[in-house]
Amino acid sequence: MFDYNEIIEQSSDLTDNLNVRYNSDTDMVQVKYNGAWLDWVSTGIQTPYALIPAMTSNIAPHGTVTASTAYAGRPAYQAFNGSVPNLNDGSTFWSAATHAAGQWLAYQFESPVIIKKYQLYTGDTLTFKLQRYDGIQWIDVETRTANGNGGNSLVQNVYELETEITAYGIRIYVTSLTSIVAFAGVQAYGRKGVPV
Repeated sequence: MFDYNEIIEQSSDLTDNLNVRYNSDTDMVQVKYNGAWLDWVSTGIQTPYALIPAMTSNIAPHGTVTASTAYAGRPAYQAFNGSVPNLNDGSTFWSAATHAAGQWLAYQFESPVIIKKYQLYTGDTLTFKLQRYDGIQWIDVETRTANGNGGNSLVQNVYELETEITAYGIRIYVTSLTSIVAFAGVQAYGRKGVPV
């Protein structure tokens, strides 16, 4: 592992020197450009880090996935398994056993994280609350509508939070729906955090 201030790579362009380092406090590789350290991703834009691993069960490789109910053959972890969402492949999504308001899907982290944005795929349009777990209880963060296309395919929805949140877990709590409750490709983006 690199030391916090260790320079990994150094190069120059026409405007300034470009330095790269690993920041162990945020678990991010950073670049120093024009005097400022910025988190690095492959696009070269300051973008948050994917926080949820590709899950192979409700508890592996780490963290814990839970849901209000699950339809046979559509376990909760499949919403987080990193597969390309596909309604024709039942191994790529979670579906509730009962399609009604009050169904939910959650992921709990091993330690707190700071979340800047999140995504989910859904087949039908529905309204949900994003909730965060503070270590004791679930707290409402915001209410959103996830757009679907009538269940013909799974549609990606990406949401930027107005303010970063610190959370031990996130939960998608359905408040209204047009047809079914099913999610795929659920991911949270941000960085490792500390309790607040």
